[in-house]
Amino acid sequence: MPFQITPEQTQALAAEWLGKGWYHPNELATTKITRNFTGIYLPFWTFDTQVNAHWRAQVGYEETERHYNSHEKRWETRTKIVWRWESGDVRLKVDDFLVSGSGKGRIHHRILEDLYPFNLHALVTYEPSYLAGWRAQAYETTLTEAWESSKQAIRESAKKACYQDIPSHHVRNFSMSADFADESWRYILLPIYLTAYTYHEKFYQIMINGQTGNVAGQKPVAWWKIWLAVGGMLTPGILLGLIGLPLLLLGGAGVIPIGLGIVLFIIGAVLSVILINRARQSEAD
Repeated sequence: MPFQITPEQTQALAAEWLGKGWYHPNELATTKITRNFTGIYLPFWTFDTQVNAHWRAQVGYEETERHYNSHEKRWETRTKIVWRWESGDVRLKVDDFLVSGSGKGRIHHRILEDLYPFNLHALVTYEPSYLAGWRAQAYETTLTEAWESSKQAIRESAKKACYQDIPSHHVRNFSMSADFADESWRYILLPIYLTAYTYHEKFYQIMINGQTGNVAGQKPVAWWKIWLAVGGMLTPGILLGLIGLPLLLLGGAGVIPIGLGIVLFIIGAVLSVILINRARQSEAD
């Protein structure tokens, strides 16, 4: 896959990416902290296959029935689940399932996967002239290892497809068999730019897709912004609780503000956890 992004474009792409995200340090976008990018062709395996999956499970269907409540002396409606054994077949066509041929100790695979997708229709037949002036890495993950990891991921995709084929969300005792047919593979080299930078004595990596210009990597977090945001999300619930407590002691009028405060506090706590986890992921991507 020939490089479409030039080395001269890399710094501008990196600066734009570093400037995104309100909870990162402001100086990331204004200071040139990245080193020169290294263009390299990294090895990948791609796989095509046809998966024929057969599933069998107990499928539950909701049915409504009326019954007489002798205690309340009235007729009521209730819903019950009726379980039936069912089975089905799903066909899944897989085109160009991509697996890195680089060892995990050499290349950060999670960052690498964030650079996807590549337009693999633009692949050309290998010629030595394409590598002139560029580095190239040979594969460390063998074809057999790559195919085994691919089959596991493809089976999971087939399992999801089988669940989607089941006409109910009540499922138990699920089992699936998957047969692979018409397997084929290609060994390809894809263009990547790599660099690293330090911020407050910590080391971070950045990669750029050499075909599309997509950027992925690690970014430091301005944690004081995170804690301010967390405080802002938790404060409304706490304040309503503090307002409602004396009203409750004076005559019960504080039930509503306390209840609303609890709801807002729970919502704020959930959003805070999501934000903190997202920030941690940004640093450790």
